[in-house]
Amino acid sequence: MDLKCQDFYFKSGNIYGTFGTVKKFDSGTNKYYTDLEEQEMSIRIYGTMDQIDQALEEYMKDTDIILDECYDFKIEKRGTFWGDFYGKDLDKHNEEVQTKLDKYKKLYKEKNKAIIIRLI
Repeated sequence: MDLKCQDFYFKSGNIYGTFGTVKKFDSGTNKYYTDLEEQEMSIRIYGTMDQIDQALEEYMKDTDIILDECYDFKIEKRGTFWGDFYGKDLDKHNEEVQTKLDKYKKLYKEKNKAIIIRLI
């Protein structure tokens, strides 16, 4: 089982800006209704590729937002674009990334499903 972590950045697909429609259940009337709710414009998903794909598809369908960019959240190596971008701070950055990945792995083992983390 190969676990990955990816960051997704979105742009709004509706006239309400960062607000999207969400389905909610009203236990009083025993019916579903839609409401406007502010959406996260960036999320991180940790899990297998199949779980990430499924979680992303459901998230986009439920929130009515459009995928803009996607990046792997991983340890960077010197000589790569992002490795050179961080320069002398690369080792510090990689330590922070590894700490977060270890935390995500622990949560994943507890839940045994993809984990969605809000970024902004």
